Amino acid sequence: MTTASRMSADTAARTIRRTVVRAGLRTYEAAYDRHARLAEHEHESPFFTYVLRGDYVEYDGGSPRECRRGAVIFHPPHEVHSNAVGTLGTASLNVEIAADQWRELTADVVRNRDLVGRVLSGDVEWAALVVWR
Repeated sequence: MTTASRMSADTAARTIRRTVVRAGLRTYEAAYDRHARLAEHEHESPFFTYVLRGDYVEYDGGSPRECRRGAVIFHPPHEVHSNAVGTLGTASLNVEIAADQWRELTADVVRNRDLVGRVLSGDVEWAALVVWR
């Protein structure tokens, strides 16, 4: 399958429900069909994904990440990954942060390596839910 046809198949399985853009932030709610497969891809900006329903497995060349309802996943800029959606489909809130803003916000607080590759759960879900609402 060519890159163009693979990208078309990926986007055909996705529905963007709403998008909000503010200075340095882009948020969008996306739903994916059950059993959808997203080929390897990357995002220019760092972003968080909050899984609203369903589940999927994400592959970034290392161990697969199980991403289930309630999980929050951080992706650094240009992280190459693919996704395999579960039997119920999935919906997520995605928050992209301009790279310069991310550096400014986290320069002396968070190291990327503390977040990259982690599926966060627990109290972080409450913050993600507030952003979604």
